[in-house]
Amino acid sequence: MNSENRSPVSTSLGGARRANRASREAASLAEPFSRRFAAYALGASATGVGLLALSQPARAEIVFTPANTTLTNGSLYIDLNHDGINDFVLLNDRSSPHHRALGAKGLAAGNGVMAYQTGCSYPLLALRPGTEIGTARELFCRSAAPMAGVASTFGGVIFGPWANISQHFLGFKFEINRQVHYGWAELSVKAGPRNGAPAIAATLLGYAYDTVPNQPVPAGLRSDACAPKLEPGTLGLLALGSPGLAFWRKKEQPSEVAP
Repeated sequence: MNSENRSPVSTSLGGARRANRASREAASLAEPFSRRFAAYALGASATGVGLLALSQPARAEIVFTPANTTLTNGSLYIDLNHDGINDFVLLNDRSSPHHRALGAKGLAAGNGVMAYQTGCSYPLLALRPGTEIGTARELFCRSAAPMAGVASTFGGVIFGPWANISQHFLGFKFEINRQVHYGWAELSVKAGPRNGAPAIAATLLGYAYDTVPNQPVPAGLRSDACAPKLEPGTLGLLALGSPGLAFWRKKEQPSEVAP
């Protein structure tokens, strides 16, 4: 029969049959693809979890001790890990009737305070919150090093990075059972002549150390702020779909911590 003699009904039925056959073929192809995709998603998720588990650093526990103790003269000792052995000392001494200096030092062979790279004769660093303590490029001084000074002659001279600042940090390196640990002490310092004499009041607000050996610690970090964070870049995030992409975009935004 010529195509001119086919009825509209037979033509529509033939088209419907071809459409149904194409749909069945597409469905038969889509089903294994769907299964493969589901298996990939599950595998990706499992792989992501595995990668995250392997890549997580040792969880830090920052042991923090509040102090709120003000030193106006003499020595103030710090036992970072509460083992009964003093690890560091703050020194507030008057070398003459017209001069007073604040300093710090480590008390054991492996203990040091973070200083300028130029050497331990320079004042100790006054670290801002978040400054990392424990990288290879740092210098830690064991010997006594200055922090701030006041000379009451000539109307009063105040000097040093620790003079009249609040809530800054000393960076510590010390040893527990011959393993290196890092920590910090938070201080606020007031310095200047008082009643014609040099005066320095250093308030030790608190101190802390990281229980994990050889792990850098940001100045001011405490245990309630150091839960491990998931990092993007694993297949598990791709398997999460839009929530994973949202997390990725959030993590792509740059963050900077002041040095």
